[in-house]
Amino acid sequence: MRSLLTDIPVFWEQQGLQTFGQKIQITRSQMASQPAFEKHFSQLTEEYSAVHGINLLGSRENETVLTSAYSQHLKHAKANGSLTPVGLTHYDFHSQVKLNGHENLAYDLRLAHGYRGRAFLTSTE
Repeated sequence: MRSLLTDIPVFWEQQGLQTFGQKIQITRSQMASQPAFEKHFSQLTEEYSAVHGINLLGSRENETVLTSAYSQHLKHAKANGSLTPVGLTHYDFHSQVKLNGHENLAYDLRLAHGYRGRAFLTSTE
């Protein structure tokens, strides 16, 4: 199993620098950014065979905008048959760390989802 940390393959901007006050804006339509999204995962699946993304964004309003865009892109790609070996798990990193600390995070993810032999792709804010 290999763990990778990458950006969210959707075109977006974050305005403002205040904690909890950032506004996230999707800057390209799904149709315009879908080819880049699929190319990103195509390269990963070519290199690692099967890829499973773990979305570490939480349930804050701005984070849900990115989660929704990401999920829609993935759903569209799977419907077209271009990303069959790619999965996605939503895992609220902030709330889990608040409840359980950092110590068990990697263990919990591996145990709960049993992704042996697959690459992990994680996205953070």
